[in-house]
Amino acid sequence: MTIRDLITQPNGPEMAAAFGAMARDPGVRRAVMVMMSEAKSVAEALGIGFPVSMDERIDMAAAVGDHRTSMLQDAEAGRPTELESLLGSVIELGRMTGVVTPMLELIYDLTKARCRISAVPSR
Repeated sequence: MTIRDLITQPNGPEMAAAFGAMARDPGVRRAVMVMMSEAKSVAEALGIGFPVSMDERIDMAAAVGDHRTSMLQDAEAGRPTELESLLGSVIELGRMTGVVTPMLELIYDLTKARCRISAVPSR
């Protein structure tokens, strides 16, 4: 898993949008920055550093263009998503290290609800 996957994958089904479009939206970009900040705090609590700034990482992901994330494609096709392994694991590590992750938990809950409403299992 990369930080890019953490921020792009769960937002795909939740927003039902390609990442390039999400990255260009100021509100979504702010939410993604908070998600990345929380994930970075979890990583740092585990002794892991980030060599690239959060702004650079979002810009690099946005430069890929308006691709539909694999999680969005899975959700739309009714296949299981990677929500647990991509986002649930970071939330769990946050709990284990005492790092609070309210935005990650919010996106997790909203994406899980969208998948449940759409009858798409998450794994």
